[in-house]
Amino acid sequence: MSCRVAIGRPKVTRAAAKAAAGEPVEALILLDDSKERAAHAAGAQNDGLPPAYLMSPAQYAQDVAAWAQRLNVLKAQVKAGLVGEDLVELRQFSQFPILHVRIGSPAALERLRAHGMVLSIDEIVAEQTTLAQSL
Repeated sequence: MSCRVAIGRPKVTRAAAKAAAGEPVEALILLDDSKERAAHAAGAQNDGLPPAYLMSPAQYAQDVAAWAQRLNVLKAQVKAGLVGEDLVELRQFSQFPILHVRIGSPAALERLRAHGMVLSIDEIVAEQTTLAQSL
């Protein structure tokens, strides 16, 4: 069995129907990290850091840790108003502006849709592949 992320407008409609029926929906939530990217780039420029491909391993590790910290702050701000009994975070992605969540009600889905930092809600759909599809 494999998984795919549903793409396009129907994904939210299908997720809404499942949530309304009381069926939990697993989804990836893409967050707007444009401000964090700009602040991170400005900080690196002010610190005189070279581009990532020219950094020493120690500089690169420090830069990656700083980026993860910025994303953690962003995610904490977003989750503060969203996560509850009907919306549970399942997995952390430290380097990406993504939340993996389980949506348990239509109200949780609407909170996600209304949040200004949420760019997309992508349902994770399990598929059974056949041998011809795996080639």
